[in-house]
Amino acid sequence: MHRKTCDAEDELTNMPGMPPEVSRTSPGLRAAVDRMWRGMQRRREAAERMDPALFGQFDSADPAAIVERVARIEATLQALIESREYVLRAGSLEIELIKRSSRRGERLIALLPREFRLLEYMMRRTNQLLTRATLLAEVWNYKFVPRTNLVDVHMGRLRHKVDGPNEIPMIHCVRGAGFILRTPA
Repeated sequence: MHRKTCDAEDELTNMPGMPPEVSRTSPGLRAAVDRMWRGMQRRREAAERMDPALFGQFDSADPAAIVERVARIEATLQALIESREYVLRAGSLEIELIKRSSRRGERLIALLPREFRLLEYMMRRTNQLLTRATLLAEVWNYKFVPRTNLVDVHMGRLRHKVDGPNEIPMIHCVRGAGFILRTPA
């Protein structure tokens, strides 16, 4: 004989308006529906915790209020976009993030996409020691540290492109530790 209990797992299936098929489904399916319901509840609660002064109240279904809320969100996002840096500079080295171009002084530097990402990461952390493991995780998105010379090869190519023959070197290798992008003094 099947005994009906009223515990946390069955709270969704006992809700008013829930189709009776849900209560007759397998326990695994009921659990999946329950997890989905709880996720929706968490998202709704997070939306309610947002700053009402910035985005407006969330208890209204008035179309004018929805349009106003969307306009506030767009204005906030536009302000965030405008405040971002589009040009990074370190000494005479400069990269433009939108155009994906780089130059040192007046000399244009042609970079491959991975080299550009590597240089951008280093320029955002000028004068900081960057380990090989950090570069593998942040630039190559590796979740583990392989035993490879991948960083060294790319860094060598980048160094030859950035540091010209008659220029003061900017990319330095710290033996056994990593790499530093230093601005010339």
